[in-house]
Amino acid sequence: MFRPFLAFQTRAPDRDRQTDLGRRQAVLGVLGRQTTEIEREIAGLQRRMDEAYQRAATVLANSDEYGERSKADEEEISRFEASAEAARRRIVELEAQLELFSGLQAALKPDA
Repeated sequence: MFRPFLAFQTRAPDRDRQTDLGRRQAVLGVLGRQTTEIEREIAGLQRRMDEAYQRAATVLANSDEYGERSKADEEEISRFEASAEAARRRIVELEAQLELFSGLQAALKPDA
């Protein structure tokens, strides 16, 4: 049985543009929310890092000279420094994510 050829039809170009724009806006929304979360996490880590360094400095100021400090003071200073260093490393990771998200946002923004 012969069937007549049916032409393939697509949606109207305006509808395709609107669909594409909607997808981009959805992804941009997610990136924006995640960027805000990352910025909050960085701010919290920065506060904790600063506090750890301040506490280490306080212990240093209130203890004997190096080599004469108690083992407890040395351990406390080391813990504060390790905590601050862990926060610093995490901030570096988060800043890399922000850079990636910024690039994605720039690529996804609709042409003006």
